Amino acid sequence: MKLIPGLRAGHWTDPERKRGLTVFLFDKGARCVRLVLGGAPATRETDLLEEGMLVGKIDALLFTGGSAFGLGAAQGVMEYLEKEGRGFETGVRKVPIVPAAAIFDLGVGEPGLSPGPGEAYVACQNASDTIEVGRKGVGAGATVGKVLGMKYCSPGGFGAAESSLDNHRAQVFVAVNALGNVVDPSTGRILKGVVNPEGRGYLDAEALAEGGRIKGSFPGNNTTLVLFVTDVPLSKGGLKRVAIAIHDGIARCIRPSHTPFDGDVVFSCSLSEDESGDDYTVMRLAIVASRLTVEAVLKAVK
Repeated sequence: MKLIPGLRAGHWTDPERKRGLTVFLFDKGARCVRLVLGGAPATRETDLLEEGMLVGKIDALLFTGGSAFGLGAAQGVMEYLEKEGRGFETGVRKVPIVPAAAIFDLGVGEPGLSPGPGEAYVACQNASDTIEVGRKGVGAGATVGKVLGMKYCSPGGFGAAESSLDNHRAQVFVAVNALGNVVDPSTGRILKGVVNPEGRGYLDAEALAEGGRIKGSFPGNNTTLVLFVTDVPLSKGGLKRVAIAIHDGIARCIRPSHTPFDGDVVFSCSLSEDESGDDYTVMRLAIVASRLTVEAVLKAVK
């Protein structure tokens, strides 16, 4: 997929050990908010995204495997950006602003392996104006449908979708590593999820969880990460409205979602210097973003 001008992205993927990360670079910075509705997030440098904080824009965003251990990979992104002369001016040294979020994939592939700064630096070097989806980058070790434990789960992945709004563009990127199933809301069909131990097909993860048929312990082993990017002029207040709608999109196609065991996080970004988008524009864009989230999640597992 061709990215919006001003955005570049790069993967680092180890397909054999099923580990990876994905870096998003904002050439002129991005106004960004984050909204956490999952009960088990793993994040770094996200408090500064709240309204009223000193730093107004971010330079990059990292989605990484390796759980909280993988968050240290953001140092590699900072080192890359510092060499590019990017960062928040402090009068002493420019500090690149790089929030990060992680998925839990430590039990997949090579147990305990986490990407580090070196891998993130390579992803920055790989960054371009296009992006691949599937078992790439942060999606390399992602899984879904873990209600009956890892034995009966299915592969997750990395997905993307885009649309236009008047003369502007909007794109959504997702890392799907959910406890629940991925369901096509237009048909109700489970695309990936809890594998039926007794035969072909998938079991209803919500029904299993509601009925108490949950196997194993999975505190924080699951996460859906979403990045929304647009060139529509939006304030942080408008971006937060869009983030809320994106979580609606997650709930439409990942069932269940936002559980105590999922670290579901949405990042909502505008590349525009302007913040003039009115409430009507925000509403329209929120509808688009929710739909794109569903499309990206479905693409991640196909």
